[in-house]
Amino acid sequence: MMKKIHNVKERMPLIFTEQTANEWLPPSLSDSDIKNLMQLLDKTLMNAYTTAKITSRSINPIDVNIIKPFEYPELKNTEV
Repeated sequence: MMKKIHNVKERMPLIFTEQTANEWLPPSLSDSDIKNLMQLLDKTLMNAYTTAKITSRSINPIDVNIIKPFEYPELKNTEV
């Protein structure tokens, strides 16, 4: 699913579950520990949808309203 979103440079964001996010925090992690944590997240745990474009710098980036699903008419017949 993420390949469709981040396909220009063929990159993949590292996405954690709540449980694995806490494992990532200790500064004493070894390279081996880090590699073990860098696993693909099961796509059944993710949802994808478009959000409205942010048109002002004065919008609070932690406002939950900016992540609400938004339907663009030109994308009506496409899948994410």
